[in-house]
Amino acid sequence: MDSHVHVNKRAEYDRLLREARREVDAKVQHERDEMDRALKQEHAYVDRMLKDERADMSQKIKQMREEMGKKLNQDREAMEKKFQLAYKEMQLKLQKDRKVVDGLIQTERVNMDANVLQARANMDIRLQQERKDMDYKAMVE
Repeated sequence: MDSHVHVNKRAEYDRLLREARREVDAKVQHERDEMDRALKQEHAYVDRMLKDERADMSQKIKQMREEMGKKLNQDREAMEKKFQLAYKEMQLKLQKDRKVVDGLIQTERVNMDANVLQARANMDIRLQQERKDMDYKAMVE
């Protein structure tokens, strides 16, 4: 009988041990499930945050590109205006310079014409003087 009691105690001990293991396994499984759920939530949260961050960065990049485009257009327009003004100023300066040069050329032409006329008049006077001298010499001889 002693062995029978011992077998019963052993069977009862094994049964209690199995139940305790099942309870521990159930608790461990429950904790694993809770951890998995928490990790999934954390992953979902991180994914949402990354998605939001990417969207924000994309929006900022888009906005910066638009601002840079506007700035470039403004700079280009300002440069075109400056170029047009500088071109007009250069044209006016060239016209003034051309008028000055034309005036100088005209003055030089007038001076040259006056010098030519003076030289011709001097030659005519000299020729008349030489003719008179030749006529006088011819009469004297």
